[in-house]
Amino acid sequence: MGKLQLLDTLNEEFTMKSLTEEVNGEKRIYFEGNYFMYDNVNLNGRTYPKHIIKSTMDKFINETIPARRSVGENKHPNDRIEVDVFLGSHLVVDLKDMNNGFYWGKSLVLDTAEGRLLKALIKDRIPFGVSSRGEGDVKPHETKMYESIVTEYEKEAYDAVWSPSIGKSVAQALSESRLNALGIITDRQNKYLKENLD
Repeated sequence: MGKLQLLDTLNEEFTMKSLTEEVNGEKRIYFEGNYFMYDNVNLNGRTYPKHIIKSTMDKFINETIPARRSVGENKHPNDRIEVDVFLGSHLVVDLKDMNNGFYWGKSLVLDTAEGRLLKALIKDRIPFGVSSRGEGDVKPHETKMYESIVTEYEKEAYDAVWSPSIGKSVAQALSESRLNALGIITDRQNKYLKENLD
């Protein structure tokens, strides 16, 4: 039997933060937040043990990201596990194990047709989330009927999705220099964003 396609989001409520950075005089949009959860059950009923996912996550961090092959799409494709770079909307530029059950990530919104669509959603504060795409094997949990444990996993991508299976995932368009510790947008920040994200 072949490997299973594993598409997962977090079961933790969190806020995806979007920020604008200036690079060589050009404004670029990024989004960041918790990208992956391990050692806890997600809303799809799967647990990814850290010792199972560590090597594929290290490979993604140390090889895929530096090679700029960490492209993600808008929505998970129904017919393939591989990334179609021509449908790419964003590029994961950073991913870190926070050693608290989460990997934190940051993505650059690409200047592609799909990236411009994602940028428009961010600009208009339409909520979206990040969901992982990979393949592997699972085994049923020994005592919990609706849970399974991932026994093998290979990371492919992080996609932007409309309806992730987490409580809330809100992309907020924020200027990084204006973001306060709680990520609250003030009236002054809203005015700044409206003037600078067009």
